[in-house]
Amino acid sequence: MDQIYKEVVNTKEITQIVAEKDLRACQAIVYFSLYGSSMGTEGFSRNLIAIKEVPYIKDSIRRNIQSIEDLQNKIRTSAYADWDRCQSFLSSAFSGADEKSLMFARYAYSDKDDTSSGSQIETQLYKPALSMLEAQGQGHWMKDMALHLPLNTVADVLRHKTAYLVSRRSGETDQKSLKSLLAPETLERYVSTLLTVHSLMALNIDDWKNPQGSISYAANRSKVWLESALSRVQAAIAQEAILAGEPLLQKLSTEWVAILGDLSACNVVDNKSKYCYVRQNNLMMKNLTTLMLRQSLERLELKDVSEKEQTDFYNKNLASALGVRENRVAVVDGKRYLYLSDLKAEGLKVELPEFKTVKFGTIQYSEEMLKLIEMQNLLSNELSRLKIKGQGRAKDLAKVLVLESL
Repeated sequence: MDQIYKEVVNTKEITQIVAEKDLRACQAIVYFSLYGSSMGTEGFSRNLIAIKEVPYIKDSIRRNIQSIEDLQNKIRTSAYADWDRCQSFLSSAFSGADEKSLMFARYAYSDKDDTSSGSQIETQLYKPALSMLEAQGQGHWMKDMALHLPLNTVADVLRHKTAYLVSRRSGETDQKSLKSLLAPETLERYVSTLLTVHSLMALNIDDWKNPQGSISYAANRSKVWLESALSRVQAAIAQEAILAGEPLLQKLSTEWVAILGDLSACNVVDNKSKYCYVRQNNLMMKNLTTLMLRQSLERLELKDVSEKEQTDFYNKNLASALGVRENRVAVVDGKRYLYLSDLKAEGLKVELPEFKTVKFGTIQYSEEMLKLIEMQNLLSNELSRLKIKGQGRAKDLAKVLVLESL
């Protein structure tokens, strides 16, 4: 099994190394669009374009390219190899084909984790959580379950998300898109590049000499790329929500006693503990403890007590609010922790949320979630702009592709 796993990881690595080289051709096109000359493909870092920089880069390109004629003049100085290679990369990455998901797979080369921890996130934390979700909401489409719309508070989850999970709907699910854990960092590089250059790359380089005849085809090509990218980003949002426990909180809250009763250290390869995927996931445990503490405090009805008194009461009664013995809650370096395994082993523990977090029921997500939400918004806006302008004349569509949608 170890040999098979290593082969799978190597396949992912080779796929992404090839893709990264092709991505540099698109980055060279960005440089060309900004400065009117080619820099080549070796002078770019892997993180050239952050998603937050996309609107500013596009504005700079718009200022640099004043008209279609101006673009045509600049194209004459562009390296054909970069143009064709970038266009091929975008078509390959955003074709919607399942096998292309290897480009976005989460493991060492694409994310901050090393190979072992990257694989552990998928096999030990993510896949068991996904299995639980599938059992909870079987027969549902990902969008019906609103997994791409993460909520802000545990109250929102209890009021709204549960309704999606319990409402029955027949039909084939699209949860296969969630099976392989995606790398948000890789998605950011690819999607930000796509958003920056798709309107240039939608036309073949020779077609820019007379773009009017091919503009409808170009608009459709852009649409395919953007829709494929949006689908992958929404899948990644859903995965980050699952890792944070958002769609699972209600179900997990009913199993709270069993989760606390499991004191295994979860550090054995063949550990059969049912709840290790929850207890080892610090983010999921933080959100679950927020929900449990909030429900416990709501039963005490402390609304007429000052916030300072509420905070003091909260800090002094964490153990009873969580339903555990006093020795399972401890203060370490000024922070309060709930121990989840044998205290002597000093193994699993989770930092308990501050009172304000519990009061508002705030759900915490990974840093990547904000970037993914921004990607989703930019892609949706771009698709809406194409749809609106695409109903007009070819000249109008050419304008939005080149000057408004760059």
